[in-house]
Amino acid sequence: MSMTLMVQAMNIRVGHPIRKLVLLKLADNANDKGECWPSYQHIADHCECSKSAVRSHIDALIKLGLLLKINRIGINNGKGNTSNIYSLKLDTPVAPESTGGEAKNNNPPMSPQSIDPVSPQGIGMPHGDSPMPPQGTPPMSPHGTRISHSFEPVMEPVKEPKECQADELPDDFDNPALRVLNHLNKTTGAAFQDGKTTMGFINGLLADEYVADELILVIEHRADLWLDNVTMAQHLCPKTLFNFENFEGYLPLARKWDNESRPSSRAPVIDCSERDAAHKRFLGQAANLILKSPLEICVRKLASNASVGGLSPEASKRTWDRLWSEQAARMQKNELTA
Repeated sequence: MSMTLMVQAMNIRVGHPIRKLVLLKLADNANDKGECWPSYQHIADHCECSKSAVRSHIDALIKLGLLLKINRIGINNGKGNTSNIYSLKLDTPVAPESTGGEAKNNNPPMSPQSIDPVSPQGIGMPHGDSPMPPQGTPPMSPHGTRISHSFEPVMEPVKEPKECQADELPDDFDNPALRVLNHLNKTTGAAFQDGKTTMGFINGLLADEYVADELILVIEHRADLWLDNVTMAQHLCPKTLFNFENFEGYLPLARKWDNESRPSSRAPVIDCSERDAAHKRFLGQAANLILKSPLEICVRKLASNASVGGLSPEASKRTWDRLWSEQAARMQKNELTA
């Protein structure tokens, strides 16, 4: 661990608490040259976040100019997993604008020259022989050479969102493709990950002429059409939704659906016991004293106009059920567009 890098990392604002933890973990692993090579999983375990979140925040640190990443080729003929080499560059102050917040003061991060190195002879020295450091600072206790209160980050309690996937994706506030993928998972209840193939479909559309809101609109429209259909629900996936030819056909229909106030295409939920009891009341086969629902009142009028009471028992029941379903769908549509 490089104490110099730890101090510098603590004084740099990076705009996100998890990103700060990742930076501190890299500094904790780094040698005096600022180099380290921990795996994504190792960092994720210590920062209590997902591997994909670590990748996202490392990319952000690279953009801030605080980190260099050197890819290493696998030892098995170029194959296999080998952790990257990271080189910390913490001497250059980060502008407040690049971290999404305002600096509290104009003091730049502490430079390495301003930190007095600890002499090896001063560690574990008998108390009587301990010299007084400059500016009257008390000597270090011989019983403990590690300053635990200066460099350990304070872990504030994190409020977890009510809806989360088993493997949480990183924040999407500055990544349109992740915003689309997170919305797909939330809408469908799926758990698609930000792999190369999945993100390739999404980024292919975003790189063309489309924006994230249009992809999200298609997700919501297709979910309304397919989510309750076991056969069609399997097509609520990036490969189908974001295939370029498919998407070109889906988007105009989704826009039309949105312009019409998004009428639901899902079949209304029918309470069969209520429907059958209402049919018996209509035929006089049950007590007619119960307070009738608006749906039953409407269906009774339609059934009277259709002379349902004069039909055979089978035809009467079949017609009543059809009128009940049709009226329930109309009432559901009116509620959604009201």
